Amino acid sequence: LSDINACLEIYRYDEMSNKVLKVDKRFMNTSQNPQRDAEISQPKSMSGRISAKDMGQGLCNNINKGLKENDVAVEKTGKSASLKKIQQHNTILNSSSDFRLHYYPKDPSNVETYEQILQWVTEVLGNDIPHDLIIGTADIFIRQLKENEENEDGNIEERKEKIQHELGINIDSLKFNELVKLMKNITDYETHPDNSNKQAVAILADDEKSDEEEVTEMSNNANRALPNIENDIIKLSDSKTSNIESVPIYSIDEFFLQRKLRSELGYKDTSVIQDLSEKILNDIETLEHNPVALEQKLVDLLKFENISLAEFILKNRSTIFWGIRLAKSTENEIPNLIEKMVAKGLNDLVEQYKFRETTHSKRELDSGDDQPQSSEAKRTKFSNPAIPPVIDLEKIKFDESSKLMTVTKVSLPEGSFKRVKPQYDEIHIPAPSKPVIDYELKEITSLPDWCQEAFPSSETTSLNPIQSKVFHAAFEGDSNMLICAPTGSGKTNIALLTVLKALSHHYNPKTKKLNLSAFKIVYIAPLKALVQEQVREFQRRLAFLGIKVAELTGDSRLSRKQIDETQVLVSTPEKWDITTRNSNNLAIVELVRLLIIDEIHLLHDDRGPVLESIVARTFWASKYGQEYPRIIGLSATLPNYEDVGRFLRVPKEGLFYFDSSFRPCPLSQQFCGIKERNSLKKLKAMNDACYEKVLESINEGNQIIVFVHSRKETSRTATWLKNKFAEENITHKLTKNDAGSKQILKTEAANVLDPSLRKLIESGIGTHHAGLTRSDRSLSEDLFADGLLQVLVCTATLAWGVNLPAHTVIIKGTDVYSPEKGSWEQLSPQDVLQMLGRAGRPRYDTFGEGIIITDQSNVQYYLSVLNQQLPIESQFVSKLVDNLNAEVVAGNIKCRNDAVNWLAYTYLYVRMLASPMLYKVPDISSDGQLKKFRESLVHSALCILKEQELVLYDAENDVIEATDLGNIASSFYINHASMDVYNRELDEHTTQIDLFRIFSMSEEFKYVSVR
Repeated sequence: LSDINACLEIYRYDEMSNKVLKVDKRFMNTSQNPQRDAEISQPKSMSGRISAKDMGQGLCNNINKGLKENDVAVEKTGKSASLKKIQQHNTILNSSSDFRLHYYPKDPSNVETYEQILQWVTEVLGNDIPHDLIIGTADIFIRQLKENEENEDGNIEERKEKIQHELGINIDSLKFNELVKLMKNITDYETHPDNSNKQAVAILADDEKSDEEEVTEMSNNANRALPNIENDIIKLSDSKTSNIESVPIYSIDEFFLQRKLRSELGYKDTSVIQDLSEKILNDIETLEHNPVALEQKLVDLLKFENISLAEFILKNRSTIFWGIRLAKSTENEIPNLIEKMVAKGLNDLVEQYKFRETTHSKRELDSGDDQPQSSEAKRTKFSNPAIPPVIDLEKIKFDESSKLMTVTKVSLPEGSFKRVKPQYDEIHIPAPSKPVIDYELKEITSLPDWCQEAFPSSETTSLNPIQSKVFHAAFEGDSNMLICAPTGSGKTNIALLTVLKALSHHYNPKTKKLNLSAFKIVYIAPLKALVQEQVREFQRRLAFLGIKVAELTGDSRLSRKQIDETQVLVSTPEKWDITTRNSNNLAIVELVRLLIIDEIHLLHDDRGPVLESIVARTFWASKYGQEYPRIIGLSATLPNYEDVGRFLRVPKEGLFYFDSSFRPCPLSQQFCGIKERNSLKKLKAMNDACYEKVLESINEGNQIIVFVHSRKETSRTATWLKNKFAEENITHKLTKNDAGSKQILKTEAANVLDPSLRKLIESGIGTHHAGLTRSDRSLSEDLFADGLLQVLVCTATLAWGVNLPAHTVIIKGTDVYSPEKGSWEQLSPQDVLQMLGRAGRPRYDTFGEGIIITDQSNVQYYLSVLNQQLPIESQFVSKLVDNLNAEVVAGNIKCRNDAVNWLAYTYLYVRMLASPMLYKVPDISSDGQLKKFRESLVHSALCILKEQELVLYDAENDVIEATDLGNIASSFYINHASMDVYNRELDEHTTQIDLFRIFSMSEEFKYVSVR
């Protein structure tokens, strides 16, 4: 009887209702066929079709049928896997898998047609639009034109109007007819596409082959037993649960659960992941010892289709919960947590946590056979206990690179608020109050007479508050310094003070001359535009002392004689890295008395390892008796500036931090998070948001700079704004009311060479980008500076190359194409800070406005960046192999212990000590200086270099020597993986064509797309 009742329970409403999926009305066919409907509605006899004994037998069959249909779905979707991969790999950061395309081509003929449609959309929208938006927009076109295609052949114009209205664009009729013809070539469009989630079966098929095999295995088992259903709760199979991976507690860090949810669910919105993670942790805390109730909670939260994820969390619930709590705890809090774990009977986890380093090493040995390794690597793992274990460097580097988010919540200043709008949400952060200055500003006349001319009296008579605060350390001391201050706060003058201090050691007051051959000063800036700007500035300010300033970049070629005659070298990080790697330049390097590193917050960026390498090499040289120079770090405001200070060996008196209130013109911030996803609707929403913000600022009598990220987009956005103002009959707001101003615009427009700009200028809107002629760019700058243009739409070249402020700065979109990676990325924090640095005119405005329009999922990232809550992390592991090779070639490292000590000079070492869990460092209780872990890191890198023949490495005798291949890689800045390709592929039979083929296989060209 109990078995019968259990079977009947299955048919209860509250049990069956949760099997009903939400209907997507986009896929519903609303067309009617009265004749067919009447036929279907006629009652039919079931005689001979079913018997009483068949009642209830459909359950197993339905399960098997569902599984078979899912197998078919896997096979079908496999045909379009390549298209899905295109979609996944060409989106920004990672495409949100919440967005599903309505149509996927299923055979080569339709794939070709689909590609032609994508090309058509690209021609209409522009080739500078992110690829996921192209695909999303194409999907809208296909859906609109293929739905009920047979009934609407004569309504082409009507459908065109509908599409234009939905997407907010105008399409030429001839161009639209081309699209209609292409649509007729699509033969595999389904009005009601298959949905792999139709059947609520125990295991759902996914697109991957491994999941397909799992489904097949489950379908074989389905005939043996029905799902065990008790008290309306779905029971997870014990046999399957036993096969779920058990996670060791030492592998759990603060963000483990969030990463797992993101990878399994595919969500891009960080806030959604955080909320879900917190709910799961709360449920685990309250229901840890009630697995049945917790199981139901997890299924409710994660939905039935993510049953495997629920199983994983259920099995590892204690490990995940306590591992995250331990990772978040300080050293003082951990003993109390351990006691709580023991009290709850979690002794196994406690022992695993205490001895996690030993467990970690064992795990590496167990998994080592799965990884292709050299014989040297395998030998060092097992034969000699004195040789460190090998670590997979790829697994411990940050895949997110500079977009690494290590904060889960952002605390906003008092007075911040959120405003919800139909297309986007706004977050408003008020401008901070001006700081109270309780010290006197330093007068220029208080400087020694010989150097006062470096600060022209026509420009300033005193230093500003920040410069006055650091004056004693900068000009009267010789210790290293780190100055964290907002963009535009006068850090260049602080650098100049340290330059004058360095010059004072070589100034003869009797002859009033400098010993120009006794020193060199190096200023490192991240971009060539900044390098050129600093060269001009230092030349202007130091010419009276006879100082020669020169640019040292990849574009400038300085002979040895020119370098010898130059006192101040302004260089990019990469160029100075190459210079200091070469032992032939040792005489130049030894003369350096001052090293200034601008924008040192770029340690968090892909180029951060270059800065780490330069600083580590500079300090390492002191071990050989060479006096290392004074190091000055200039940076935007950082939350963990003390870590950067430790890296630069800055004493307490040299460490200065100034928050955003010290900005010359305080900045109010707005973040507009666009809700639309992956289609032209998103661009339309961005345009609408941009228009609304421009209009708000114009109504307040302010000028606006709008930053976009391609040359074509400047004209497109400016034209859209002009048309929108015309549509609303408010074009008069874009120009001054007096006739004289309008006449000037009309006259100047006639002299413009660019036809698009010529039409815009008369309306009071200008554009600015590197593709315009110098005269057109200058005209836009001058008219805007004179207040004749209200709006200037430009690219980042204006932010880096021209000092042209405005009250309001709008960054429209944050998707930027990266040629190096062949994909779309998020705008870097460095670019955002530089662009918003143009907001506010210090002499005219009490505050400036900075507005960022971006996807809703990116808002938190930029909130943390601009509100000093994103810690600067090290990316050094990603370049450890190449940088270690460079030190071996330079002769700085001759044994493994040298490499271990060298690693202690990097920012990586500082951050590993501060956040061991984040950097996957084993237990540091018995290895407080991380010597064992550093040994493993350098040994692993050396094994790679040895396998690729870039070094000679005897692990047992601890001997390291450079090879010719390693020398070439270091001298020409070639990636070690590329050198390995050349070494394997090049031989005496290589032809010219082969050379091109081999070089195209370089790691440096890995992401370059072929057209």
